[in-house]
This record gives sequence, structure tokens and C-alpha cells, in this order.
Amino acid sequence: MRQIPGESSIWSAALRAANCRAVKRQGRQYPIRWQQSRDSMRYVARAEVEVEPLGVHLGPGDVLEVRWGANETGYTLAVRSAQ
Repeated sequence: MRQIPGESSIWSAALRAANCRAVKRQGRQYPIRWQQSRDSMRYVARAEVEVEPLGVHLGPGDVLEVRWGANETGYTLAVRSAQ
């Protein structure tokens, strides 16, 4: 998956506008850098984190994928475990 310059859906724009961040247990947080394709965005956790404001817990190496279909009015979240 790679960043596609100039191409964006309403869902990817909304996800970027939400300013998602990865929050570690100690409270340290950093912005999420999404990998974007035409119909999804992915984030691979480098450590154990909570993805806010989505409230999704990820372990090291876990992948959070946000996916939407053409002409869909919603999106789905999926977590793929590294283990």
C-alpha cells in the first residue's frame, strides 16, 4: 500500500481530519501516519497503543485497517494481529 497523491475519498479525508493518534500506556502520544490505497487506510502499530479517538487497542505489529466500498455511506474497522 502506498500514498496516492491527489486521490482521496470522503472517508480518508474524515479520518485525517479526526487527527488520530497512538497513545502509549505511559500517556505519550504521537500522530498516526496512515498508509492509503483507493479503498482503505492502514496503520501498523510499533508498540502497544490505543488509537484515539477510535478507541482501538493494538499490540506491536498489529494492523488497523479502515475500509470503505464505492458509494458506501459507512466504513469498517478491522484489526489484524501480528501473532
